[in-house]
Amino acid sequence: MSLFWVLIIIAIVFTFALYHDIHARRVLKGSAETRYRPDQFFLYGVIFFAPFVILFYKDAFWQNLPQLIPLYVYIFLLLDIAEKKNGYSYGMGETCLGVFVQTLLTIIIYYLIIFFQSDNVVDALWPYIVFAGLLILYAIVSFMEWYKKKPSEYSTVILFFSVFISPILPLFTSQYWWSLLGSSITLMIATLYTTRRMEDVGGDRGCAQGFAIIAQVLTCIVSIVLHTILF
Repeated sequence: MSLFWVLIIIAIVFTFALYHDIHARRVLKGSAETRYRPDQFFLYGVIFFAPFVILFYKDAFWQNLPQLIPLYVYIFLLLDIAEKKNGYSYGMGETCLGVFVQTLLTIIIYYLIIFFQSDNVVDALWPYIVFAGLLILYAIVSFMEWYKKKPSEYSTVILFFSVFISPILPLFTSQYWWSLLGSSITLMIATLYTTRRMEDVGGDRGCAQGFAIIAQVLTCIVSIVLHTILF
């Protein structure tokens, strides 16, 4: 399938995700807590996942990368319309920053692939190296938070980022299913550990656990669908 049609599919999926989010906000209007809704995670997941699609067309990476521009013009135009028409906030500044970070990460991964392609053994290992690096970073930050007895959001941010990228890494390995299973179990343990350290104010801990678990399930489903389509 050409990149053009893949981006068209992403645009259509985003449109339906945004429509569903607006509907959910109207239904839950006035609710005390709505920030952990899984459908909202899916909406932002579509936005932040798009740059990684270019990695499947890495033979013409720099020629394909600008094709993301029309997609994001469309996405931010719809978000702007949704904000002005319905009065909902989608954090346009933070979303733009997230897109920039994800695009930068995509470029870094592309150069990692190019760098390791000269060695077949290392080329097969680089997804595991990236995942191990994320885990080590998460472990160091979590240990520092525990040692200083001062919880912060850094470990949560790292874990949230790992939930996005980890289901994608197995697509670049020869052992897709085992890699996906191993990374999913590891992230599940890390998620339960992180959420258990949260203060349980108004049921926030339970909501966060449910949100994180559903988020991992959704990202795994996206990875499986991509594996089925592309391989």
